[in-house]
Amino acid sequence: MRLILLFLFLCLSNFLIGQDLSKGLLLHYKFDGDAQDYSGNNFHGSAVRTTPTKDRNGINNMAFHFNGSSFVDMPNVPELHPNLPITIAFWMNIDNFNQKLIPLFITDFNMNVYYGIFSSLLSSSKKIGVGYGDGGSIFSGSRRSKGSSEVIKPKTWYHIVLVLKGALDMDIYINGCPSPGHYSGSGNRRIKYAGNHGTIGRLDSDNAPGPIYYLHGSIDEFYMWNRALTSAEVASLYFKESANLQPLGDDIEVCTFDSKL
Repeated sequence: MRLILLFLFLCLSNFLIGQDLSKGLLLHYKFDGDAQDYSGNNFHGSAVRTTPTKDRNGINNMAFHFNGSSFVDMPNVPELHPNLPITIAFWMNIDNFNQKLIPLFITDFNMNVYYGIFSSLLSSSKKIGVGYGDGGSIFSGSRRSKGSSEVIKPKTWYHIVLVLKGALDMDIYINGCPSPGHYSGSGNRRIKYAGNHGTIGRLDSDNAPGPIYYLHGSIDEFYMWNRALTSAEVASLYFKESANLQPLGDDIEVCTFDSKL
């Protein structure tokens, strides 16, 4: 069994070499003590009340912790309001599920209206979801969404990649592997933006004057692309950044990738 896993790991490593993740990259926040953009586009973020914390490797000051009032605003530029397809990737570590909604990000922060791309977890299910808004008020008829079927554990690092190509064409990857899920919402228009900045760590979720939900947890290595990453590229990103890969372990999940990609 160990020899088989080692062989698969070596074959996969060779297959993933050469994946160009810089193509279409809009921004990359490493959160290594700041919210600077390392994509080369200079779309630097503005961090409010975040604190440096340990990353997935256990190294101090290499990720951002959000304390329930923290957030990072992206600059309000047209380039960060692209049409589909779009890919967003990040590492997350949720402190707890003590509030109804666990916000992750939205690319067009607005009150009481669905705009841009957004992602969150519901405490009732502990599953991550992603969707986009068509400019209508916050109800299911103004959005298209997909929810993962995998339960997220608190105080655990997860690598998340969200690929949105259309209303019924979204992929959620967790730790490099595609996660099955289900679609919801009946919005019949394309993604729409109000022209507001994006934000990480907070989200409005209903038509009432409040509340705004804030993240209790940590985020690291936040990326955005104006294209759809392939499954091979998702795997390449995860393998490059994973600190816990154990190719000889007995409980490693091995994903199957499309050899044409």
